[in-house]
Amino acid sequence: MNIKDIIKKIIRGNGYKLQQLTPINDMWTLLDRLMVENKVNVVFDVGANSGQFFSEFCQNSTNNISEYVCFEPLSEVFGILKDTVKSKTNVKFDVKINNVALGDFTGVAELNITPNLVSSSLMRPSVKYYNHMTTVDTKLKFENIQVYRFDDFIFKSKNDGIESAICNYKENNYFLKIDTQGFELKVLKGFGDYLNLAKEI
Repeated sequence: MNIKDIIKKIIRGNGYKLQQLTPINDMWTLLDRLMVENKVNVVFDVGANSGQFFSEFCQNSTNNISEYVCFEPLSEVFGILKDTVKSKTNVKFDVKINNVALGDFTGVAELNITPNLVSSSLMRPSVKYYNHMTTVDTKLKFENIQVYRFDDFIFKSKNDGIESAICNYKENNYFLKIDTQGFELKVLKGFGDYLNLAKEI
């Protein structure tokens, strides 16, 4: 029995399995390979919440990106996101966080805030869910938030003099991650013709 087999036996004896990571059995290996193949250098995290995907990306991805851009409209969660970003002191890329939502219009909208915060959405809750939330101690809350079409946000960023890959969208290759609790299609529509420039979604 060689060293590798001995190690595998010990690991399995403790209830684990030693397995080579491949694009088939590991999401991050697949994502890294796709990002390399498409020369992705910027990540857009739409619906970043408290930074769950961002943290996983920092821990698991080996891709050398230049910038990571977060969008999170909920004020309470945005504060947590800022702390999450600050805690990642070893990242080698720029991180930009924006306290706005992306959608298919530019304006102010009412965000439906759920008790767990993670499921909050610009989509109206179903009648059944709304009735349930009005009969329990923890009720559904609301917050007015700023929403931008992505193409309008580019224009705003340029006018504000923000130094970000957003202002040079056509000069970079992007990975677009969206988790907006049913609002994803409206986010995509808000990208307009710019959506064609995204390498991965």
